[in-house]
Amino acid sequence: EIVEESPPDSNSGSAVDFQWHLDAADLRGQTYRADGVVVAVVDSGVAYLTTAEDGESFNRAESLADVPIVAPWDFVEDDALPLDEHQHGTHIASLIAPQGLVQGVAQGVSLMPLRVLDENNAGNELDLVEAIHWAVEHGADVVNMSLAFPSGYLPSPALEEALERAHDAGVVVIAATGNDGADIISWPASSPTVIAVGASVPGPSGPELASYSNSDPKVSFLAPGGSLELDTNQ
Repeated sequence: EIVEESPPDSNSGSAVDFQWHLDAADLRGQTYRADGVVVAVVDSGVAYLTTAEDGESFNRAESLADVPIVAPWDFVEDDALPLDEHQHGTHIASLIAPQGLVQGVAQGVSLMPLRVLDENNAGNELDLVEAIHWAVEHGADVVNMSLAFPSGYLPSPALEEALERAHDAGVVVIAATGNDGADIISWPASSPTVIAVGASVPGPSGPELASYSNSDPKVSFLAPGGSLELDTNQ
């Protein structure tokens, strides 16, 4: 989805002009530094390294080349290489941190890639619980969980305790409300210790709730999410 009035210079080699969410969040041309802040991206991993593992090659995302990496861990395969086999985690990390071809909204942060989702973008509660504890123990200031359990899921005491521990440690914990278009906040965003974030799309008079985004009067924020069905300028 692109909402710029005119297309960018095709020779510029940059994707920043296409990042409509920078305008939606009033960040176009703004520089908000967050040096020293550590953000744990609890997701499908991050393309932060060019390497090979188990016969598979991985390439680092160019815009993440200069982003400091802190205490990475893969809870799916239980090793120190939380490489992204799905792309969702890299997408999220690329909204947060990078400079260059893609512009993050919190430049200067360090990333803590914590992989809890596999190549199918699926995971389990135990890995999520362990990742939250890891983030707290290794100095994360923010824990971002752009993931959600299905509607009707009830959390275990272990998950509630992990979220409470993060809250008590002063860690800012953020989670997506879910993409079911339901009038309910999915877990872990439903926890009172978590900032619940829904998705917005551009509307006639400004950002409005995306049709797929779960919502509830308790939702704290909407953030630019976009829609695969909406293209405002071809």
